[in-house]
Amino acid sequence: MHDGAVAGSFASVFVERTGSVKLFWTIFKSILAQDFQFPASARRCVWLVIKGPSGAEVGFLKRCVGLGDCQRHHLELLAIRAEHRSQGIGTAVLQDIVGKLPPGAQLTVHCTKYARAMQHMLKRQGFKRNVRFRLPNLEEYALTKGNSQAA
Repeated sequence: MHDGAVAGSFASVFVERTGSVKLFWTIFKSILAQDFQFPASARRCVWLVIKGPSGAEVGFLKRCVGLGDCQRHHLELLAIRAEHRSQGIGTAVLQDIVGKLPPGAQLTVHCTKYARAMQHMLKRQGFKRNVRFRLPNLEEYALTKGNSQAA
């Protein structure tokens, strides 16, 4: 699954000789920033393997869900192997997550500034970019599920 993230979702700047360290540091800063806004005691994080129609592992994600009456949810990482992209798998996963959110809940997604396909998918699904988000090489998108939004 690691090669699905490194070889696919992230630009070559992360795959060069020191790329793994750069990727780790970028993700670590993102998670650390969220912890100041969203304490770990108020959320539950899970890693999930994404399986394709044939049952093969095609990617993975990390999702943090607000506990209790907390309405903030985060999709911290979504990676689909390169050979399985452009088949609607990422969109289906995102739609499933949004569909299961309670009305009024907010889903926040972080992605690298190089992940153009992810950015376009988020925009197509109604996510708005947070222009005030200020971590280098990362962008933040958010969607608040309305009471009448289709599941």
